[in-house]
Amino acid sequence: MDHASPRAEELAAALAGRLIHDVMGRLSGIMSGLDLLADPSARDMHADALNVAAASAMGLREEMAFCRVLYGASAAPMDARMLEEAARGLFADHRASLEWSVGAKELPAPAGRALLGFIRIAAGALAAGGVARAAAARAAQGVVVRVEAAGPRAKVKPEILAGLQGGPRGDGLSGQWAPAYQIWAGARAQGGNIEVSAGDGGVVFEARFPA
Repeated sequence: MDHASPRAEELAAALAGRLIHDVMGRLSGIMSGLDLLADPSARDMHADALNVAAASAMGLREEMAFCRVLYGASAAPMDARMLEEAARGLFADHRASLEWSVGAKELPAPAGRALLGFIRIAAGALAAGGVARAAAARAAQGVVVRVEAAGPRAKVKPEILAGLQGGPRGDGLSGQWAPAYQIWAGARAQGGNIEVSAGDGGVVFEARFPA
C-alpha cells in the first residue's frame, strides 16, 4: 500500500503509549498485591497477595526483556537463542503455547525483530488459546520468517492488519497499529515484503528479506 507515512514523533508516541499500557497492567497487579499485604484486616489473603505480586513482577520482567529486544536500536545480527528466550517469556502465562522452529544460529536484526513482532501479534490473536508456530530460514535468496497463529478463534484486529500493510490505523487503537506498522517499515527499509493470510484454522504472517 502507498500511504502518507506517519511523522516520526507520532509513531514514537504511539509505540510509547503501547509500552506504557502494557507496563501499567503489570504494575497494577504488583500494587494490588502490595496493598493487600499492607492491610492488617486481610491477613488470610496475604499468601494470595504475595503470589499475585510475584506473578505480576515476573510478567513485567519478561515484558521488559521482550521489548528491549523488539525495540532495540542495534543493527547487529540477533542470536536465535536470545530471540527464543524473549518469545517464550511472552508465553509464560499465556493460554496459547509456542512452537519454535528456527534452525539458524542468528538472524539479521530486521528479520529477528519481524519474527518477534509477529509472535506478539500471534499471542494477541490467540487470547482464547491455540498455538503459535514460529519459524525462520536462510536461503540463497535471503531470509524468510514465518509465524502461524493456529486456533479456532484466532483473530487479528483490523488496525494491526492495516499496520502490516503500511496503511493508516483508521479508527483502531494506535497502540495496536504502531508495532505492526513498525514491522512493515523495517521490512520495507531492507527491501523486504510482508504477507498475511487468514483461514479457518488461523492466521499466517510471513516476511521475506533479500540477501
